[in-house]
Amino acid sequence: MGSSLTPDLQKLTQLIKDVKFAMLTTKDGAGRLHSRPMTVQQIERDNDLWFFVNLTSPKIEQICREPQVNVSLAEPKDQRYVSIAGRAEVVRDREKAKQLWSPLYKAWFPRGFDDPELALLRVKVEHAEYWDAPSGTMIQLISLIKAAVTGYRSEGTENKKIAIA
Repeated sequence: MGSSLTPDLQKLTQLIKDVKFAMLTTKDGAGRLHSRPMTVQQIERDNDLWFFVNLTSPKIEQICREPQVNVSLAEPKDQRYVSIAGRAEVVRDREKAKQLWSPLYKAWFPRGFDDPELALLRVKVEHAEYWDAPSGTMIQLISLIKAAVTGYRSEGTENKKIAIA
């Protein structure tokens, strides 16, 4: 991790670096929100997120109309939760697709990274909010019980909003 990253970006990178699945939320033409699970392909140094997408998917039309999206990532066993607001763009880059490709993706793209319906989705992170409870689950449970009994909120969870762009 480079020293040019701010402490907030370093923290965000640490929180999401090994989370493989996310929920991507877009808006349809009527303004309704739609969320769907996506596999995170890569998190770049600047925290841009990459996903594979099918060009015929309704989310592509939604993103072209309204590129503001939300990506939610969670690692419940470690009590890490991140909500990212950003700008999505559809990218056609064969070399990047090759770099990120895994044979497992043939289930969705039978022709591999040469599939004409395969594209990449890049989400440029603009804002993020995270909740991180670094102590163990048992400690968290004890803190929650204590808060319920005493009426005092547990201080074990770190919550922070980050403006990226």
